[in-house]
This record gives sequence, structure tokens and C-alpha cells, in this order.
Amino acid sequence: MNMSSFDVGTGSVQKPRKTQRAPKSCYQCSKKRVKCNKQIPCQNCIKRGQECFQEAVIVKGVILNDTKFDLTEKLKTENEFLHEKIQRLEAKLSRQDVKSMQSMGSVVNRDYVDKLGTGARLVSRDLLPGSDVIDTDTERLTSAKLEKLSRFVTRDVSRKLVEFNLENLYLVHSAVHPNSFLKEHELYWNDNSRPKHLNYEVNLSQNQYLWMAIWYAMISGALYTLDTDLESYLGLTSEGYFEMAKISSLVSLECLHRGQFLRIPNIRSIQAFCVLASCFHGFSGIHLQNSLLSCMIYIGQSLNLHRLSLSQAESLVDYEVSCRLWWILVVIDFLEDVHRQTILSDNFQTPIPRNISEDDLNSGDLNVTETDEFTCITYNQMIMKLSRIKKSLYYEDNAETSKFTFNQLNLADLELLKLQSTISNQILKLKDPKRSTRFAIFLTEVKLAHERLLVNRMVISHVSKEKWLSEYRYKCVSFAITVISKFNDKSLPFYFKKYWMTSEHSINAIVFLILDLVLHQSPRGERSYRLKLINECINILVLLKRTHTTVSRGLRIVEALLIMLQQSGRSKFTNMSETAEISNTISALKSTPRIYGSVEVKGPLKPENEQLIFKNYDESSETILNDLLQDNNWQQFLEWINSNSMKQ
Repeated sequence: MNMSSFDVGTGSVQKPRKTQRAPKSCYQCSKKRVKCNKQIPCQNCIKRGQECFQEAVIVKGVILNDTKFDLTEKLKTENEFLHEKIQRLEAKLSRQDVKSMQSMGSVVNRDYVDKLGTGARLVSRDLLPGSDVIDTDTERLTSAKLEKLSRFVTRDVSRKLVEFNLENLYLVHSAVHPNSFLKEHELYWNDNSRPKHLNYEVNLSQNQYLWMAIWYAMISGALYTLDTDLESYLGLTSEGYFEMAKISSLVSLECLHRGQFLRIPNIRSIQAFCVLASCFHGFSGIHLQNSLLSCMIYIGQSLNLHRLSLSQAESLVDYEVSCRLWWILVVIDFLEDVHRQTILSDNFQTPIPRNISEDDLNSGDLNVTETDEFTCITYNQMIMKLSRIKKSLYYEDNAETSKFTFNQLNLADLELLKLQSTISNQILKLKDPKRSTRFAIFLTEVKLAHERLLVNRMVISHVSKEKWLSEYRYKCVSFAITVISKFNDKSLPFYFKKYWMTSEHSINAIVFLILDLVLHQSPRGERSYRLKLINECINILVLLKRTHTTVSRGLRIVEALLIMLQQSGRSKFTNMSETAEISNTISALKSTPRIYGSVEVKGPLKPENEQLIFKNYDESSETILNDLLQDNNWQQFLEWINSNSMKQ
């Protein structure tokens, strides 16, 4: 603003004006437009008997001639100037097309980057956020549901489900000490002074409610990932298992509430959350998980879990379990970056848990030596290290990937490769791994391949299209094929593929391969191989549609892309078997029911069916599903990719 700094009559300070240079004449001479000898006081002011001073002005954000200007106002003005300058610089940087890469002789094709990136980001971020479409009837805990669960979960059933969880899912959550929890489980069922299931008539202590929250979370996770042997023993349908698993998760959350986890910090609250995290994506959705995560991090900090030190530990079990709990919170925060920014910084001191066997853990020796063998904690240790790499080098707190530097992404890929090599060496030492170890190996290989696919795909924002195609494209294709091949492996138990992460990563890999087939030419044999892999993977994913909302959503996107591939491929695919493969896969997807909560719709989704679905959900859930069906970015992406592929 071009305003005077002083009041004419009193010389009191007002808002200084901005100018290119500070005036040398005094204020009174400048105002009267007479010659000043530029001394303070000047000759003219001495003759007139007036106060002599120079006008305070702002020059390049700094207030000069400010002898009468208030210090607070001065700092405030300078701060505003610096803030505006930072905003201008950030805007200028955002408009640049990665000019740092021009020295390498490469020019980024923004249209190619933006459109190709849109497809991958929509699927991996906005279209697969978990079970956000909520059927309010199934989300409500009622007395009838409690009664149904109590009749189903007898002592023997409970024991088998808990043992299954500790054998197969412990490697994911590491939330309890298995031997200790099994002992507590026996004491719980031997105690005849209280009911064995939650009801609305009996009040329990905080610790009792929180232990039950862990127990019901164990039951829920086990029912969600049952193997065929346990399915045969329990004798329910797949829908029956899913219903019981969901009720168990609701009861676990109810026990957390009754255990006053929001009022009284207790480590059992974190244990229950970490166990539930293995199946949150199937039941409660990513938003509830993120809300609870904030609470659990606060509880963990209240209990000083972020400041653990081996030198101050008194019990090996307590120390290692506490370290594992804290780092599970860190992993969820650093890896689950959909729709939010990270909560934690990396300034905590708790070390990554040591890779020690359960026998060594039970020994109680605080100075036990860490092993280089593959143990029950190895997978979690890998995930913890991976989360730290992601947080420091390529954490996505929004849909943009161009904010990462080329060097960051290359370093991230190198660190992931080192981690992959370390794990591979540990796997090679295994002679006859048990089933739970095979599960850990499967999750490890899928996760690392998916993250390397993600990192190398991001590089497209920093190099020319030609450079990415020649140096990075086939790396991405290879990683995508690895993810799908691992998922398709028929020698693995089917329950391995029920874990939410593996199905989501498989869908992301399928999307990348289809986009690559649409946009780029590939040899006939290579095309046929990829289509066969995609078809096999989809046949497995179809079996998960009823219990995995993310799979149901993802397959709808895959169907749209396959139709696009079919249309664009008429000039590419001279092999009739390839065309038939695509047509058969599309027909299979169209013929399978589409699941939305408790609503089942067959065939293409039509407006009248949308009304049938939407009336079962609240307003926010309707918006989410509506965005999935009508999102303009998604429609523009499909239109662009169709026109782009036709030009080839």
C-alpha cells in the first residue's frame, strides 16, 4: 500500500509504505518539497523548530528509518513479506517441468506423465481406500448379534481360532506374547465367576474389558483369514465366517470403549488395535483405522513407548513386545498414507525390534544375540525398515509424485534392493519352512516387489518418456509380473491371499500391466503371457469379492480397462487367442455379482440399480460410491487413454 508512515500532525507511527529505496531527505522537507541537507536534524527543521525525522519505509521486506516504528509491527510486516515471497517461489517451482533433468538431455512429456499417472494413482489411492461404503445395519452391534456370536464361539472354537491367529497372523501384528496370551486364555475360560462373552448386564474392570478387546480381535482376524482345515471344522459358509468375523470386530471395538481407552492410557488398548489392524480393511475401513491410530499414538506416547531403551529394560518380553507395538503404529502411520498426512515424525528413540526367535524371547536374557535367520519377527522387521525408507524418500501425502527428486527415487530403489537382498539371503537358509514362515515369505516378496514398482513408476515424472521407456518400463513390468505371479501360485494355501495387502497390490499390478499394454507395443508372446497371468489373477480375486470390498471396487476398474484394451487392441492383437482371452475375462467379470455392503447387483451398474444401492448408505458413503462411478478425472482418463491408444 502507498501510505505515509506518520501522522502529519503528531508524527505517530502508521503503516509504512513499500518503496524501492529509503529516502535520504527528512520527512518534513520531503512533504514540503524543499531541499534538505540530509542531516538529522536538518537545517530547515532547526530553523522552524520542528521535529526532524526520516520516513520509515519497507524496502525488500525490511523496515528502514524505523526509529519510531514499533518492534512488534516491524517483525509482523517483515514476516508477511517473507511469507508472500515463499508463496511466490513455491508457485514458480510448481510451474516448472522438472528443469533439473534438462542437463541430462531429457524433456518430460507432461501429458503422458499426468494421464498415465492418473490411472495408477486413482486405483492405488482414491478407489481402494477400504470398506468406506458402510451398510448401517451391519455396522450396528445388537443383542441378537452378541447372542449369535456367543453360541458360535465356544471354548474349543475359541482355542482353535486363537491358536490359528497366533500361528499365522502373529507375524503381521506381533501384538502379544503368544505363550502368555494362551495362558491368559485358559485362565479366562476356567474362571466361572463371569460370563464368557460381552453382554449388557455385567460390568467388568478396565483390564478385563481390554483383554476381551484383544481376544475378540484375535477371533475376528482368524475368521477373516480361515484356512480350509479350520473351515471344515467350524462348518459355516463363507458368508457365515465373514458375518462372525465382522461381529467379532464390532465387539472388540465395543470392549475398547467400555475399557475407557480414551480416558485411561493402557498398553492393552494398543495391543487390541494392532491385532484389529490385520483386518480393518475388510470391515471398518481406512478412516476408522486412521482415527484410532491417532488415539493409539497418543496412548503410546503417554506410556513412553516412543522412548524405550534396552539399557533401562527389566523384562525381555515386556521390552520387545513394547518395541514391536510402537513400531507397528509407526508402520501403519508411515505406510498407510491414503487421504492423510503422517502423524508421527521420526524423532522418537525406540529402536526397531531385534530379530530374535520365540525361544530366545522366552529365555528372558536381555543380552540375547540377534539372529540372521528368518524368524516370526523377520517380516515385521522388514516392514519396519521399509516404512522408514518410504517415509524419508517417497512418502505420498497427496496424489502428486513430482515433489520427489530423481535422486530420492533412485536412492529409494537402491535401499529397497538392499533390503530385498538381505531377506533373500535369509530365505535361502531355510530348509523346510513351516506354513507360517511361508506366509511371511509370500507377504515379504509381494510387498517389496510392489514398492519397487511404485518407486520406478514415479520416476516417469522426472525423466523423458523415451528414457523411462528404455530404462524403467521393463523394471516396472517385471515387478508387476512378480506380484501377480506370487499371488497366482497354486502351491500356496488360499488363505495367504485373503490378507488385504496382497489382493490390493495384485490389483495395482494388473492395472499397470493393462495400461502398459494399451499404451505401448509389446511382442506377441509377451502380450499373451501377461494376459494369461492377468486372467488367472482375476479368477482368484473374483473369489474374494464378497469379503473384500477393495477387490470388488478394483475389479470394476480392471473391467473398464480391459474393455479399453479390447477396443484399442484390434489393431495390435493379430492372435485370436489374445482377443479371446480378453473377451472371456470381461465376460467373467460382468457375470459375477457386484457386492456393495449387503447389496448384490449382477451385470452392468445402471441408474436404477444405483438408487437401490444408495438407499442403504448414509450421505458420505453415497458420495464415495458416486465418485467411483462418475468421477470426472477417471472418465477423462479413460477417454484420453482410448484416444491415445487408437493413435498408435
